[in-house]
Amino acid sequence: MSYVLENQPYDDHEDLLKKDLLAYVDYGKPYGKRILSWPRYVIDGDDVSPISASAFPDAGCLPMNIADGSPEKSKIEDMFGNLVIMRVNEGELRGNYFYGRDQEPHKYNSIINFSKKPGQSVVEFRSFASHNASCRLVQVVYLEGGKMDFSRKPSDPVFPYDDQAAPVAKFVMVAQVSHGKRLLYGPFEMQEAAGRSDAYEIDALQSFDRFVYAVDEASFKFNIDVERDDGMPFAQFVDVDELRELIKDPVESYDWMSASELLDACGRLAKSALPNITKSDVKALKAAIESADYVDSMISMSPKRRKRLLDMLDSRESWDEMSDERKAAAIGEIPVDKLAEYVLSDDHFARFYEKVSENDEVRRRAEAREAEATARVTAAEAKAKEADAERIRAESARDEQKRQIMSEIQEELDEKRDELRQLDDDRSELENRINELREGEYAAKSAIRKVVNDFQEEQAVSEHILKSVAVQELVESLGAPSGARADGGRSGEAKPEAVSPAIVPDQGGMKPGDVLRRIEGAVVDRAGREFSGNEVQHPHMPHARLHHHVRGLSGHRQDVSRRDFGGRPRPRAALRAALQRGLGRAGLDELQGLRGLLQPLLPESRAS
Repeated sequence: MSYVLENQPYDDHEDLLKKDLLAYVDYGKPYGKRILSWPRYVIDGDDVSPISASAFPDAGCLPMNIADGSPEKSKIEDMFGNLVIMRVNEGELRGNYFYGRDQEPHKYNSIINFSKKPGQSVVEFRSFASHNASCRLVQVVYLEGGKMDFSRKPSDPVFPYDDQAAPVAKFVMVAQVSHGKRLLYGPFEMQEAAGRSDAYEIDALQSFDRFVYAVDEASFKFNIDVERDDGMPFAQFVDVDELRELIKDPVESYDWMSASELLDACGRLAKSALPNITKSDVKALKAAIESADYVDSMISMSPKRRKRLLDMLDSRESWDEMSDERKAAAIGEIPVDKLAEYVLSDDHFARFYEKVSENDEVRRRAEAREAEATARVTAAEAKAKEADAERIRAESARDEQKRQIMSEIQEELDEKRDELRQLDDDRSELENRINELREGEYAAKSAIRKVVNDFQEEQAVSEHILKSVAVQELVESLGAPSGARADGGRSGEAKPEAVSPAIVPDQGGMKPGDVLRRIEGAVVDRAGREFSGNEVQHPHMPHARLHHHVRGLSGHRQDVSRRDFGGRPRPRAALRAALQRGLGRAGLDELQGLRGLLQPLLPESRAS
């Protein structure tokens, strides 16, 4: 039964589970573990259905990795080729890590393990030639070298174009334009020529009676193309059963049966004839040929083939009567093995040997031919040795290049692994450093917060103590000259020239620095802890404002504007100016409450 090409394509890969898929495979570069497959058709019994690209989005491709334990990629390609029968045994496919707009258009990725038994790997391959489709699908190929003459079998190999699938089907048709149409000639069987991978021996098939037919390609209903990844046709197939029907009315037909096969057929027809055939026997044989449709039900007897046999019988004549052209043609048509068999037979060898040995010219030519043959054999052996040496050199160079490439790849991989490990170490070190910095930052913030709090508390306490001690010391140290009363004295006695009141006893014999050290000592005694002189005297510390005040009162920093007309200092004005300089406006407001206590001690209080 013929294959039926369905119109409805498969568009979901889950519907393709465990079905035979006709696919194109790209093996890529020799190294690496990844191959790409493009399933094109489903072969399910007598139905052949196309596969939509949406079954394997986005481009209709299923990439796969070669599992460990599988053969090398080059051996896999030699085993299966680019045209395979593919099966997907698991419906849930893995995602492709490289899938994306700017990366690969292949959504899925799978794995193939050639070391597993059939049905156990996620994806598996089978060679097209081992599938029964190779006997039902007739492969169409295109040949190099222009038009081919199909009227007789070619003596030289033919060369298919290398951008198409190699001939792998049992039946092959050759496409060629003739009479304004694309005709398919065949069917043929094609085998690789000895020692050549690009050349093929072509012959008509015994199963088609050695006839070659020309059929219009447009006559086929079943005609499919298996496309490559770039959309170009890679393999073309028609149906063999449909071909058998179409060759009943071909455009052209040619008989490729050799003369030896026809003679064998003639001999089988005349096997009952006498050894010394007569003219009447020839007539009887002709009658048998004319009435025969088949010879032993093996060879078809078409009108053209009958004519060939009859012409061969009619051309029976003596050797001497033959022209040189006929003799050459006759000798050329005799198979070498048949001729050797005839000459070496017991019935004929002695006679042939005597004829040859008696003729000097034959003997001389035989010797010359033997010498020539020996020379050719020697030259051929030398060429074979040279070719073998060249092959060994080429294989060695190839192996060395392969080893070099693998070494470079391995070195690059090792370098990348070292870089990755170094990056991991640097990342870990940076993470640890970041954690340490975060901990240090937290500790620093806590310490700073504590120091600031302690400093604020200590500053407030120190300022409070310093103010109270300094003011008390100042009040106790401020005194009127000898004989004055604590309330300012209202006696009418004449007073001596006013001078700055003493801050501490024996001030008259002390320098300003001694007075300051006296105050510093009092501050330390009252505070119960050490204070440096800088802390007491520094202008930026709140309690240091007293330093300016004391220096003003002691006359150390008096200004001319603070004296009266007699050149005497005005203590009240000096005190106010000193307090304003040392404590500022806010500090001066704080000491306003002390005015009533300080005022009686000032010599000018009465006048005020």
